Amino acid sequence: MRCIRVSRVPAIALVTLTGIAISGALKCAAAAPEEEALSERSLNPQIAVSTRYSTPIEIPRTDRASLHARVALQSWRLTSRDRKIDVPAQDFYVAELVNGSVETDIGGHVERRRAGDHWAVQRGEHMGVRIIGRRQENALLQIFTLSVADH
Repeated sequence: MRCIRVSRVPAIALVTLTGIAISGALKCAAAAPEEEALSERSLNPQIAVSTRYSTPIEIPRTDRASLHARVALQSWRLTSRDRKIDVPAQDFYVAELVNGSVETDIGGHVERRRAGDHWAVQRGEHMGVRIIGRRQENALLQIFTLSVADH
């Protein structure tokens, strides 16, 4: 398995690692066999997910075995004007709102988001999204996921 090797990284830097790994991988690899092909699936009737890129990475650690993980770039198309959209628990991800205005509820913390806003959702947390823009029926999120293999 071909992996991108990343130098020692403290746990707090995993958000940055996700963006670096994806941008570096996009430059380094065109279409290696272990990369997922472009795909589209549905998390639920209101969330269409398009995976644009996905690749394995290896995060070396000095005191233990390396962590094996997968980073991915996805687009989530959310559709619902009348009610809150429940996003099922995922691995850790960083979201960017591409268009419109939404209100997110993550662990009871409700916050309004506008196009260009970024936020992180911890592994196992559910996120509720309500589209709040006038005459807006959908929202697009760019998602950077980091899935660490459990040993």
